[in-house]
Amino acid sequence: MLVATQEIQANVTKAGTYSIATDQVNGITFANSGTLASTGTQSITLTGTGTPTLAGTETYTLNTAPACSFTRKAINNCSLPIRSKVMFCGGSYTLSDFANTDNSFTVVNNSCTPDSDTQALLITLGATIAGNGAAWLNYLQNGGRIITEHGLSDDVYNEIYGTSYPSGTRYGDCRDNVMPSLILNPTNSFWTTPPRNGYTATDSVNEGCGNYINAIVDGDSSIIALGGWTGTTRVQFAVKPEEGCGLLFLLDSDWRDSDVKTTSSLNLMGDLIEDNFDF
Repeated sequence: MLVATQEIQANVTKAGTYSIATDQVNGITFANSGTLASTGTQSITLTGTGTPTLAGTETYTLNTAPACSFTRKAINNCSLPIRSKVMFCGGSYTLSDFANTDNSFTVVNNSCTPDSDTQALLITLGATIAGNGAAWLNYLQNGGRIITEHGLSDDVYNEIYGTSYPSGTRYGDCRDNVMPSLILNPTNSFWTTPPRNGYTATDSVNEGCGNYINAIVDGDSSIIALGGWTGTTRVQFAVKPEEGCGLLFLLDSDWRDSDVKTTSSLNLMGDLIEDNFDF
């Protein structure tokens, strides 16, 4: 299970130690403690512990004065059977060019309409995005997973969720690797769980290029940032868990192009397609 965090803003009236926690709700508690050296507005990151017993959105109330609260979505029991198909929306491709997979999949090219047998929908440049949001959300909420390509993450997210987040500036060297050069949240179990704990970050001259997705990550607290570009604070790679165990991987990298990819990149893409994650 991935570790969840929640950032809060505290109005500190007296410097000193603090211990902030929520009651346990749906098997989860958020808490942190430490020392605040100064007064004024301070950011504090609470870490969630436990395992959710039910999927759904819950309200967590802090033991602060005055009391305040936040909501988080929990998704559990996400060990789903592998489905038979991988679908490319926007072109015709060979899966082995992009991913090392443990399972044999039937590849469906030039289709943007996943069904209950579709393990993953990979959305590439040239895809028809407009008008597909409702169907894609339904697919995610029934255990599907979607993986985006460079320049498309904001368009796909906005279409699915009816938002209007702007596209970030282009970063990277356009060498087609999905394994980021900068791993974000490195202690998160996404990165510490085998085999990903043995993957090698891409060196900065061979990183993939794409548009940063910080606006989406900052605006949606359920999204977990997983990767970016060395020397920046820009997010390139993130995941949004959905109800029903679906996963939206926002992967702003030019992975479908023809440069030779690192083994870690091929393995990572395979994981995104077929590994079971419990967020």
